[in-house]
Amino acid sequence: MGSDSGNMAWAMLALLSIDDVNTGSRFRDGAARLGAWVAQWADTRGTGGFTGGTFGHEPTPEVRTWKSTEHNTDLAAAFGLLAIRTGDSRWRAKATAAELFVHTMWDPACACFAAGTAEDGVTRNPILALDAQVWPLTALPGAAEKFASAITTAEQRMSVEEGFSYGEDRDGVWTEGTGQMALLMKLLGRTERAKSLIAVIESQRSPDGGFYATSARHLPTGFVLDTDPTKPRLYFRLSHLGAASWAALAERGFNPFTMTKGLP
Repeated sequence: MGSDSGNMAWAMLALLSIDDVNTGSRFRDGAARLGAWVAQWADTRGTGGFTGGTFGHEPTPEVRTWKSTEHNTDLAAAFGLLAIRTGDSRWRAKATAAELFVHTMWDPACACFAAGTAEDGVTRNPILALDAQVWPLTALPGAAEKFASAITTAEQRMSVEEGFSYGEDRDGVWTEGTGQMALLMKLLGRTERAKSLIAVIESQRSPDGGFYATSARHLPTGFVLDTDPTKPRLYFRLSHLGAASWAALAERGFNPFTMTKGLP
């Protein structure tokens, strides 16, 4: 049980994606309520941004003090869209804070984004994660050009079986992440590369019409379980909604961070 800041950002994006003048303001208001909850995790340590949210059951969940590049990318997009939909500049300021944090996670020597920080909010987490490379380029204005070398890093260090793994272990295809890269390729106009990645995704179809999370029996992420830090956090070869969702986004060329078929 928990309320990760990044998961709240995706819920905000989902609500804003169905926000329409014909529905009144209820979906927009719902996104704003979630945004107000996440805003309490604004951090002043290091380069700012937002911490991870909470883990565990109410009424006394544990506060997460680490910061995630992935989460802050999500929040930059969600807060930015909320600012546009509401006309409230306070949301723009929060989007800018999240975006700044992501930019400071860039490591020129590695040509990659760090996964985030440790619990001290300053020390960089050295884990190389695929989504932390792909999402900033898909979500942040100008990032696809400024940080284009992150694609090369991903191809050199995380490619496997014509697709992509979660990290550097490369024990199997991570279907969800391969979909994320396929979408980015399509948005960049690299259609042939996108098609080849979509073919890899199609090879992971499950009998129920969905998609397996991975081609491997179990795929390591480099992270450990919150419930038991002695055990690795794994993806398993099971039908997975996240994999199916990114497969659909890649096939349609729809960017969930901008609600368009283009980069920001």
